[in-house]
Amino acid sequence: MAASAEETTYSGYPVKIEVFSGPVDLLLHLVRASELDLAEVPIAQITEQFLAYVRTMAEINMEVSGEFLVTAAALSYLKSKTLLPPDPEPEEEALGEEDPAVELQRRLQEYHVYREAAERLQAAKQARERIFLRPLAEGTGVESGYVTLTDVSLFDMVGAVQELLQRAAPEPVGRVTLPPLTVPDRIEEVLLWLETEGAELPFSGLIPDPPTRTQIIITFLAILELMRRGQVEARQDTPRGEIVIKRVG
Repeated sequence: MAASAEETTYSGYPVKIEVFSGPVDLLLHLVRASELDLAEVPIAQITEQFLAYVRTMAEINMEVSGEFLVTAAALSYLKSKTLLPPDPEPEEEALGEEDPAVELQRRLQEYHVYREAAERLQAAKQARERIFLRPLAEGTGVESGYVTLTDVSLFDMVGAVQELLQRAAPEPVGRVTLPPLTVPDRIEEVLLWLETEGAELPFSGLIPDPPTRTQIIITFLAILELMRRGQVEARQDTPRGEIVIKRVG
């Protein structure tokens, strides 16, 4: 039977989000968010968190570089090595192979030093605190342009979306009826809520309960577009705290 005119194959919202932060930035974010010591990084835990973030970034159409996939593969390999029993090797061969946990810690510590040095240069810091919206089709309600993230990091926002997606109601796979909700709809609703409910609201408070994955992603894109226009700002008052959306002006 042919599908009705209202039905089509759902393949996500046609907006790409270009990311300027790299995979080691994400690793450092996860280490800091978990309040871990760089000298005691649990590979299994960090690997699971890293893969979950990469999956979330793919779902919201973030254009991650191939370095993320290379890092994900390397982490999975290191994790498998820590879970397997050690090979009975001659002592001289074992000495030549670095422990995967030690290797990961060394790389993170080295990058941490370079990252802190780079952040002293304001131009480099500002370049990493933005993303680029790029609609893949007309009429999405999103325009091309940079979104500057001043008081909240990209990975904090991805983490907030990830938590909401974990609570989202499952949507049918394959041919589904496209939801009537659009980014322009959500932009109007977010601005109205900020006018009537107060000058600022938590990001989770802008999502219907129970949410669907589509509602979460479109609301996220609406907030990014409002940030690009300079109509709202996002901030996070405490590490791993709620993302707060504030009306500007």
